Amino acid sequence: MFENEVFIFEFKLNKSAEEAFFQIENKGYADKFIDSGMPIYKVGVNFCSEKKEGEDVLVRQE
Repeated sequence: MFENEVFIFEFKLNKSAEEAFFQIENKGYADKFIDSGMPIYKVGVNFCSEKKEGEDVLVRQE
């Protein structure tokens, strides 16, 4: 399980899951895995400090 998949997570606090996802894209975190042939899952997560919980999640597969 998960041996042939790549998961890249970026977490934000009081921002947005979309902003976290764009950081994964803009910083090229997945670049070194592109030629691996494995599916790559990019996961942006935002936490809300007021609620003390995850607020939104954005997942995309390449």
